[in-house]
Amino acid sequence: MVDKNTKLKPILSEEKLRLLLISNDVVINYNKNEIITYLRDKVDEAAVAGRALDFITKERIPSEWLIYSDGIYWWDTVLIHHIEKYEVSLPDEFIIHVQKNKEKIKNEDS
Repeated sequence: MVDKNTKLKPILSEEKLRLLLISNDVVINYNKNEIITYLRDKVDEAAVAGRALDFITKERIPSEWLIYSDGIYWWDTVLIHHIEKYEVSLPDEFIIHVQKNKEKIKNEDS
């Protein structure tokens, strides 16, 4: 659980995600499976009532609407869904953060 005084950063705002999904100049700067694993392996912090919609198809996303955090960033199942289904560029700052945390976890396991 994240300390209530910690100011978490969103990976992407909903508006930014929507813009990226309709943009034609998408550059994937990460290993998709690695990012999905990282996002899903974190502890969910909260559940949101209701179901989220796919921004492209407008269909309901078939999973619970959960909010996750790694103590620095927060994200939800909406972002995970769109990364899995579409080409979504993520901020370099977040990709570097994931790589550093991945290396830290590997070193702690050694």
